[in-house]
Amino acid sequence: MTFSTAIRETNPITKKLAKPKPERWFSMAKICHPKTSGVFPRQRLFRVLDKCRESPAIWVSAPAGSGKTTLIASYLSDRKLDSIWYRVDGGDGDIATFFYYMGLAAKKAAPGRHAPLPLLTPEYLQGITTFTLRYFENLYSRLKPPFAVVFDNYQHVQAQSSFHEVICNGLDSLPDGINVILISREAPPPQFVRMRVNRKLTLLEGEEIHFNLDESAELIRIKGLQGLSWPTISWIHERTRGWAAGLVVMTENTKGDKITDQIHSGNTPKEIFDYFATEIFDKADREKQEFLLKTSLLPCVTVRIAERITGNVQSGEILSNLHRSHFFTERDTDSNPVFRFHPLFREFLLSKASRTLPREETARIQQNAAALFMETGHPEEAAAFFLDAGEWGGFVPFLLDQAPVLIAQGRIRTLEEWLAHIPLELVSATPWLIYWSGICRMGINPAAARSDFEKAFNAFSEQRNDAGTLLSWSGVIETVFCEFDDFTQLDPWIDWLEQRMQRETLFPSARIESAVSSSMAGALLWRRSHHTGIWNWVDRALSLSKESEDTGLRLQAFRRALNCYAWYGNHAPAGPVLAELEKMGGTRSAHPVVLITVKMICAHYSGWSCDSYIKTLRLVSDGLALSRETGAHTVDFLLLVHGVYGALVKGDEILATGYLGELKRLASPDRRAAYCLYLNIMSLYHLFIEKFPDALKYAEQAVTMAERSGIPYIEAIFRFVTAQAAHEAGDIGKAREEQARGASYFINVESPQCRFLGHLVKAYIAYREGNDSEGGAALGLAMKLGRQYDYSGVPLLWRPKVWSLLCARALGAGIEVEYVHDLIRKQRLDLYELAADCENWPWPVKIYTLGRFELFIDGNRLEFSAKAPRRIMSFLKLLIACGEGGANEEQLTEIFWPDSDGDAAHNAFAISLHRLRKLLGSEKALQLRDGVLKFDPGFCWIDAHAFENLIDAEAGETAPTAERLTEKALSLYRGQYLEASGEPWAILYRERLRTRYLRAVRIQGEYLEAGENFGPAVELYCKGLEIEPTAEELYRRLMKCHLTAGQTSEAIAVYERCRTMLQTAMGIRPSRETEDIYHSTAVRLIVE
Repeated sequence: MTFSTAIRETNPITKKLAKPKPERWFSMAKICHPKTSGVFPRQRLFRVLDKCRESPAIWVSAPAGSGKTTLIASYLSDRKLDSIWYRVDGGDGDIATFFYYMGLAAKKAAPGRHAPLPLLTPEYLQGITTFTLRYFENLYSRLKPPFAVVFDNYQHVQAQSSFHEVICNGLDSLPDGINVILISREAPPPQFVRMRVNRKLTLLEGEEIHFNLDESAELIRIKGLQGLSWPTISWIHERTRGWAAGLVVMTENTKGDKITDQIHSGNTPKEIFDYFATEIFDKADREKQEFLLKTSLLPCVTVRIAERITGNVQSGEILSNLHRSHFFTERDTDSNPVFRFHPLFREFLLSKASRTLPREETARIQQNAAALFMETGHPEEAAAFFLDAGEWGGFVPFLLDQAPVLIAQGRIRTLEEWLAHIPLELVSATPWLIYWSGICRMGINPAAARSDFEKAFNAFSEQRNDAGTLLSWSGVIETVFCEFDDFTQLDPWIDWLEQRMQRETLFPSARIESAVSSSMAGALLWRRSHHTGIWNWVDRALSLSKESEDTGLRLQAFRRALNCYAWYGNHAPAGPVLAELEKMGGTRSAHPVVLITVKMICAHYSGWSCDSYIKTLRLVSDGLALSRETGAHTVDFLLLVHGVYGALVKGDEILATGYLGELKRLASPDRRAAYCLYLNIMSLYHLFIEKFPDALKYAEQAVTMAERSGIPYIEAIFRFVTAQAAHEAGDIGKAREEQARGASYFINVESPQCRFLGHLVKAYIAYREGNDSEGGAALGLAMKLGRQYDYSGVPLLWRPKVWSLLCARALGAGIEVEYVHDLIRKQRLDLYELAADCENWPWPVKIYTLGRFELFIDGNRLEFSAKAPRRIMSFLKLLIACGEGGANEEQLTEIFWPDSDGDAAHNAFAISLHRLRKLLGSEKALQLRDGVLKFDPGFCWIDAHAFENLIDAEAGETAPTAERLTEKALSLYRGQYLEASGEPWAILYRERLRTRYLRAVRIQGEYLEAGENFGPAVELYCKGLEIEPTAEELYRRLMKCHLTAGQTSEAIAVYERCRTMLQTAMGIRPSRETEDIYHSTAVRLIVE
């Protein structure tokens, strides 16, 4: 589809051909009902057929000339059954041809406002069974029961053809009231065994179809021989054994003559027919004989065609007389009558013609017939006569004109068969033939197609045919993408076009320029993503696509452009392209393949650009559903790649595993570029489920495969994944090496998104190693890029859990806080086990209780315009005092509603819970599981709980980490828990927190003193006393720090402050331990 329209503009041969006239008589003759006027109605068999119609399908088989076609046609007429009549021929061996003509038949049978039935284009070949089922379901839905679909001359299709399987699949979905009748000279082929076993196919065979004696007598009477005696009729019946054609020829031969004795009971039907046909033919005058012989060379004729072929101006009268006299001549239509000889009679005439007509005369007729069929728009028939005549001078330009049409109809096999007949020396001398051979093979055998395009390219280059050269060049590029294996093959072709553009910048047509521009953009992106000229080609392709009506060219331009935008992280220009794509995929009349391709392109962009995993998954689901529904599976692989990753980001392991299973069935090491994507997805999958050794194994294989397939961009990106996997698996050295190698590639590639990823990987590794300085620097560079280019999703190839950690680190360090808040909200990131360490996270609910009580909902401080709901607020504070683990309903009701009995207490609890959830703005804020009520730690942040979590986390950590956690915990303790509350539960929790705080200050102070960091220790104790001014132990620690530093006066001042505070606040004196320190200090002061 990409190249077919371009060739029509550029091939000088095809321009000279006459455009086909809209006269489709021959195509319609293939699907026209036989006329049944004057036919003997065989009521005996009509009743048999009535019974046969209890089965969905009927197989009618008998030797040639048994009257099968006439029987079924007259039956349909007698029973007034609407029907489709389809004449099978050898061309239907190309399944696409069958679907094409059946579409015409459906349009004729149901001419309402239905969309045309789909053509079997290459995109459907991987799912031909599904396509067939949907095709026939669509067909049957247009037909109003009772209805019959007749396949006449079924024997013309070869036994090994897939046509039989297609028809069997079509029979599987037959609805009630619709029958399929298959007429053949032979028994059903093996593919129909299943239908017979399941009693879905009834047979009506030879002997039963033959005329019985009474029917023979009636046929003879209809033929005008009413005077024959019964013994004579019996003799004729006996000799022909009720064979319809034999009865007709014997009756015709008997008119006016005595009965011949040359026919014996042992003669075969064919011998009987040939004998009497010879008798009848010999009786005709010479003009009529010549007419019969010449017209028999054509499968069917109109009056005008017969006149042109025979030169006989009486052709119309001759044909009409033959039909009226039932002289083995059928007539199909009324407005423009089409005549055809009975198959047996035509076989007889063809045999006679081969012995009678001179070879030159036969060739002349064939050439004239080819020209006539070409003029009237009947390519298959024209091709047959060209080939029979060996008239290559006319056939080659004819084929080149028809090739785009056949490709568009999906009839690739037909085109291949035509090409195969042409002598090799002529093919070699005609590059367009080689080119179309490549087009035929592109979707099935890209390597063979590339060989054809290369040969065509060389031949066109020698001829200086710029159009052919450029189209062949583009063909080579596209075969590499079809094959998806070795992209190093692109190198010489990229070089050639760049050299050509230095000499010549013009193109033969806009369509060719569009195709070449898209191909070059793709080639540079995948092979030379550092190339600075890539955007010029993208812009050219997009600009030209706006003026194009070729859907294939437009889709290709959009796909390559969005691929570039996603890979380079340049999302600003993507909007208009996505809008155009959505418009293409949003029309009700859009081709299913276009719809699926649009879904894939948008899913690819959404996945790589980290737009939204929800959007990506929806596009993937819709695309795969369409592919399953229609059988068009060409982009399933890419849809599944993004489906797996989107499901992992969502946290849906079941969906990811399901998609991964489908992807595994499609992945093959023979397609290295595709296989490296599969290996990378396998690595990510194992990273997400935390099987890190397996993740590293697959990541290393993915990098190796990407390197072998020649895609440096993908190789570098996969090194970032390998770095993550190596670090998680404990190989720190490899992690740093892979990060550095990946980042080094993007030094010369204008891809902010990839530099963004590189910095994130470096920051993650540094933080995990405890190197906060290096981690913060790298994270700062990453977040700056993220803000500048509005990267608002989970970064490509990252786990949300790790991304949340880095976001938390950024907020803790004050890095791009507003930007980080926005992306957390957009992606609804959870903080997992890191909750305690990130006060600055944009929590939906945030509650401060230490030194103050403040409640924030979505960042806004909750204010009450009227009286505050005191009871609900008390219930909230009680639940906080129960700690992060919460409390069960019984404990809460006993504290809060001590005077209520069981049911009343439960009802009060339920009402309060409902009101509290409403106050906090979400059901998610509070969890009630197994009778235990607690805050959701992923939804609510509470300073008291965060303080305790940090204190708990400090235990067992290394000194630097423990110090950092303790500092964070101490920074949260800004005063006592609900200092004004006198409730027993509040006092208990307040004392618990105070004790833990003072212990943490002491431990941190001792750590600082041990390192002789007396200044920070003094600062720590002073801050602690600001919050807890009666903590006598802190006064002693502070006095000792001053004494150690030689600051005696300051130590005495601390004592005086301690004595005053204890006396004022508590009415007590300092303890003996404090007094002893003071006295020793006073002595030192006197000595000094």
